[in-house]
Amino acid sequence: MEALIGIEFSTNPGFSGFLLGGFWAKVSDVFTKPGLRDNQAGSPRVKLVSADHNLTLQILDSGFFLSWVVAEGDKAYPGFSSLLGQFQELYSKYIDFLSEAGFPVPPITALSMGYTNLISKPPEHEGLLVSSVFPDFQWRAFERDLPAPAFVNLGASFQFPEEGCLVDAKIDGPFPSDDPELSSFLRLFLQAKGTVEKGTELEKIWNWYKNAKASLNRTFSGLTSKDFRRKYWGEEN
Repeated sequence: MEALIGIEFSTNPGFSGFLLGGFWAKVSDVFTKPGLRDNQAGSPRVKLVSADHNLTLQILDSGFFLSWVVAEGDKAYPGFSSLLGQFQELYSKYIDFLSEAGFPVPPITALSMGYTNLISKPPEHEGLLVSSVFPDFQWRAFERDLPAPAFVNLGASFQFPEEGCLVDAKIDGPFPSDDPELSSFLRLFLQAKGTVEKGTELEKIWNWYKNAKASLNRTFSGLTSKDFRRKYWGEEN
């Protein structure tokens, strides 16, 4: 599993004069090794990785992003509240660092959060996995002389006006598994996105993430089969 929380800027004046060592000193309790500065798709990027390799902080001239991924020791996902709390603390330290260095606060234009889940095919499961997990995709094999697809790549977007976000959903697979006990898995990517008006208070921005999480939960529940969740994922009624 991988989870991501991000803030996007229209400009980040302090990035060109970014003193990696100075900011790293403020976050070295989490990111115990100095980060790397590189170019991703031609855009400068500072990347800091935690000692356990679960957390990655990326700072670009266009944004500030924190991700969590399963890494060493298969550490359990800490949960949304914990990840958001870490993101808020790191962002606050970054803004303080820019202010101390004499740079303005970058204007926030957009917000995002999402996650990627790998859905394994249970050994006892029969039939097309994507149809079992996502009931909207039912293969009409009995109506035509066409074999079931060897691979799917599906996508849809859902607007949540009250929460102020758009949720993108992407499903692809199956992919072969490295685990000999699992034959294959599907990949589900969900991402909530929202825009920010000029002058929006930071408290309202943090509340957006809570509303976006609710939208992601609604999308996941709406797309996946309740019977599959109960049978294989242990969801209670």
